[in-house]
Amino acid sequence: MQRMPRSRTLGLLLGPLVFALAACPGDDVSVDDGLADGTSTGGDDDDDDDGPVTTTPMTTMTTAADSTGDDGTADGTADGTDGTDGTDGTDGTDGTDGTDGTDGTDGTDGSTGTPAECGDDLAEGDETCDGTDLVDEDCVSQGFDGGTLACAADCSDYDTSACFSMTCGNDTIEGAETCDGTDLAGEDCVSQGFDGGTLACAGDCSGYDTTGCFSMTCGNDTIEGAETCDGTDLAGQDCTTQGFSGGTLACAGDCSGFDTSACTGPVSNCCVANGTPGCDDATCETAICAVDAFCCSTQWDQICADAATGADGGGNECAACTGPTCGDDLAEDTEVCDGTDLAGEDCVSQGFAGGTLACAADCSGFDTSGCTGPSDCCVANGTPGCDDATCETAICAVDAFCCSTQWDQICADAATGADGGGNECAACSGPSCGDDLVEGTEVCDGTDLAGEDCVSQGFAGGTLACAADCSGFDTSGCTQPSDCCIPNGTPGCDDATCETAICAVDPFCCSTQWDQICTDSATGADGGGNECAICAGPSCGDGVANGTEVCDGADLAGADCVSQGFAGGTLACAADCSGYDTSSCTGPSDCCIANGTPGCDDATCETAICAVDPFCCSTQWDQVCSDAATGADGGGNDCAVCG
Repeated sequence: MQRMPRSRTLGLLLGPLVFALAACPGDDVSVDDGLADGTSTGGDDDDDDDGPVTTTPMTTMTTAADSTGDDGTADGTADGTDGTDGTDGTDGTDGTDGTDGTDGTDGTDGSTGTPAECGDDLAEGDETCDGTDLVDEDCVSQGFDGGTLACAADCSDYDTSACFSMTCGNDTIEGAETCDGTDLAGEDCVSQGFDGGTLACAGDCSGYDTTGCFSMTCGNDTIEGAETCDGTDLAGQDCTTQGFSGGTLACAGDCSGFDTSACTGPVSNCCVANGTPGCDDATCETAICAVDAFCCSTQWDQICADAATGADGGGNECAACTGPTCGDDLAEDTEVCDGTDLAGEDCVSQGFAGGTLACAADCSGFDTSGCTGPSDCCVANGTPGCDDATCETAICAVDAFCCSTQWDQICADAATGADGGGNECAACSGPSCGDDLVEGTEVCDGTDLAGEDCVSQGFAGGTLACAADCSGFDTSGCTQPSDCCIPNGTPGCDDATCETAICAVDPFCCSTQWDQICTDSATGADGGGNECAICAGPSCGDGVANGTEVCDGADLAGADCVSQGFAGGTLACAADCSGYDTSSCTGPSDCCIANGTPGCDDATCETAICAVDPFCCSTQWDQVCSDAATGADGGGNDCAVCG
């Protein structure tokens, strides 16, 4: 059979349609002589040049269904992949149909194109930030020292109003600064846990500088804060700077002021703030009142006293306040003796059997350490036996060591009865200060306080002790009911009601210093009728011993030096009326006797003896210590103060 030429009829019919649908003429598309969908008609043509037909260039148009996504915008459109051209059919007798071309893949749906929305905490599009989405920026990355970065309301930029740049040293707290110069954020030493002082800011403003703050600890021998003194730290003061002629100054138990109970009274009350108009020395009174009439018209206060003693530097000091000169071998005024001037006294007149009497180093009394007797049975005498045969026989019958080897402290305690054995000798009868037993004229003895305590002595509390010579109480460990009742050395006092009442009458008490005048008003000693309830009770200084007062001024309740166990001298009342001041009574240094306390009152002697026997300073100055001081032990360490 003769092959028939392949038909071009369908191609000719489709040509115009393709041209009509062309979107972009000029795109060349190579088309096989099969149909566009890959269909090829059979048949043959004798002409061998009937090969592939090149159509007029065209662009395949993608229909709307293929080019547009479900809801996508135009920029989300993706053209479908062109279908693969069908393979030409192999020439044959009738011509094999060409394989259909693969349909083009539909265009991919476009992405949803939602516009950026400011306020949804998501930075999108041209937004710099959005709410909490700061795109990892903060104040520091924006050039500040710190703070809180925010986003502007319209998301166009950052809000740096809460960022800061610190400038330490401008007295204004900024950012992370704890303080800055004088700006301490309302803090002070007290709020930082201290008792007082001046708080400062650290140089880098990172915290507080507390080096100017303090914490007070009364009793640590170091003055801190508002303390006037503390233990042995007396701020350079002594009895003379306090207006007395001598003696030993101490610090009050609560560190609020000085304890002058061991100071010796002045030559004249012109030398202290005596609380009355004028003073007892006419010459001095005239001289001072000519300069300061207040001293005579109203009250002889501390200003007047300072003028009289010369403490004010005004050059008006009175002869009555210059005092005697101890050490010039001349017993003057209040001196009991001075060097070789013993005022006609000797050991016998002082109640001893014999020996050599001397004058105490401070001229306040006699040194009887060189006197003998009445019996060496009553002390550790360092030799076998003692000088009283009856006593010696009785004691050695109990303790042969006392006669065979040495009459030591055990023997002496047996003779005096201090051991409680009931063998005391008549030669040693009488009170023995230091045996913790109140006897004879003793007011107290060691731990035996005769039932008294700080409260019964007119104080608010604290620890009462016995004076080393058993003549009275040591109230230095007692606490005052209020520092309104004493010259406290500071403006105002610790009871607001009392302070207000007194300062309304005398502003000086609050503006400058709570002195003796203020105290006298508070206690009622000035007779002004302004006394405070907190200071109620006996009024020490009014010359009348009442209540718990042992004595008051010249009212010694019938006591004198002899009744207090001394040989003689002048008894006085302690400044706080809690006991007697025996500093002017005649008697030896307490280094020369078993004084019942650690150490003794002469530093040179104390150092020498304690170097040999530390017990004397660490625990108690007992008979062994006193024997070493007097030389009775034969050790060769006797002190000059003990003869």
